Amino acid sequence: MEKLEQNVILKIGFCVLLILIGFSGIANEKSRYFLLDENSEAYTLTKFDLSTKSLYGIDKKVTLYNIMLNDLRRSGTNDFYYKSSEKLSLILFSVLPDLNGGPDWKEISLDSIEKKIIKAGYLRHLLSANTMDLPDQILRNETKYFNDYQVITKKENRYFVSKNCLLQFYVISNRPEPFPNVYGTINIKQTPISILNFEKIYKSVYPNEIFPLFTMGESDKLITFQRSRDRREYLSKIFKIGKDTAYQFWTYSDWQKDDRFYEVDRGIDRFVFIPDKGIAGGSFDFYFYFNRKKLPIKYSDLMDNIKEEKVMIADTFK
Repeated sequence: MEKLEQNVILKIGFCVLLILIGFSGIANEKSRYFLLDENSEAYTLTKFDLSTKSLYGIDKKVTLYNIMLNDLRRSGTNDFYYKSSEKLSLILFSVLPDLNGGPDWKEISLDSIEKKIIKAGYLRHLLSANTMDLPDQILRNETKYFNDYQVITKKENRYFVSKNCLLQFYVISNRPEPFPNVYGTINIKQTPISILNFEKIYKSVYPNEIFPLFTMGESDKLITFQRSRDRREYLSKIFKIGKDTAYQFWTYSDWQKDDRFYEVDRGIDRFVFIPDKGIAGGSFDFYFYFNRKKLPIKYSDLMDNIKEEKVMIADTFK
């Protein structure tokens, strides 16, 4: 009888192991990888490192990889080729720090993930699917990806993959008012407006409600905010960084999820854009608020970051 019980336990343990392996396989199957190429004909790549110390009180680093797509043209022989022209599409990979003390990157063998590596054409498809670029497209509730896609960099003959990576997309469409700006648009010809000035307008219309940006940690509060209509990026200020003109934006969006979950679609909710160079600064409140217990700052500090529109600027511009 004792032997029978042992056999039953072994079988149950084996079944549990198979289930765990199955779940692991599903998780790995969802992961995709993009190998960064500084010499690609399909896009221009820029990289910026941001220090998190001033904004989030912890000495870590965020790395931004801007991929600005070149135009894909068809020749008279129906062959496709890339033409470098005005950049109208921007794909942003943001590598976020491991706040548990582990490394932000780990070495990897390309052979082990060969079938899961995506090309620039796949990213171009994702951009179209997430920026209202397709006919009869409906704006999705979530348009950004956290840890579904990881970037790979090459150092000498070794390859390294990111641990925490956010992928998001923008269309660059510089047109004056009153042209509309749908969610996911960078437009440097907007009329600038700050968060606090917009809050005053919001409160004049909805005097008894919380301004959507200020609902961090209060997702249970009812507010007047229609995600399909209201979300968009607003130009806030224009300033100089060295010889470059920089444009700072903030994203009009609420905090809709319970604080047990990442508010992924907030993404890089405030950001600094430099034409021809990409996004060179920003904030990632969705990530650091979720990990707030690991930070030496308070809730009020995180809220002040929003109200004062604080951002991290690339180290190369300091």
